[in-house]
Amino acid sequence: MKNKLVYILLLSVFIFSGCSHKIDVASINKDIIPSKNSNVKIFLDSKTYYTYDAKQAKITGYFFKNQNGYLAMNNFIEYIPCDSDNQLYSPFSNVTWTLNRLTNNKAKTIEEALKQEVIKHNSTLLFKNKREFIIGNKFANNLLFAIREYNEKIERQDIDKDRIVIPE
Repeated sequence: MKNKLVYILLLSVFIFSGCSHKIDVASINKDIIPSKNSNVKIFLDSKTYYTYDAKQAKITGYFFKNQNGYLAMNNFIEYIPCDSDNQLYSPFSNVTWTLNRLTNNKAKTIEEALKQEVIKHNSTLLFKNKREFIIGNKFANNLLFAIREYNEKIERQDIDKDRIVIPE
């Protein structure tokens, strides 16, 4: 049952992340545009932004493209894992090492590190109608890599638990 849920989730991520859709240029926060006279479509063409939403505990990557005169966007979402098994923040966890490296040992949790990164970027919103704050691309890529490695490790452990055969 759990494996079916994982496959359905992966399939839905593949389907939804593979399609770009038009977005209203008016929904973009004007604070990210360098000058007031700049064309938003031209500025955002081929740009990537990562955001953090604290309420939904997620990091979202947005990829913009100017297509046929309108602004198109692809995105993907990575949810912040829960530390249900006390492995996420263990001293030997790749997540812990990444957090220490990215924050100079100042953040002990992913949420703390993301809050520091939001402050570093002046709590700037990407969209006017969403509470998603911009974070650095390099920071986000490093953190997402560590989260994915952790999720894969937990998934492998779950698979191994199912394979264990106790002799009678």
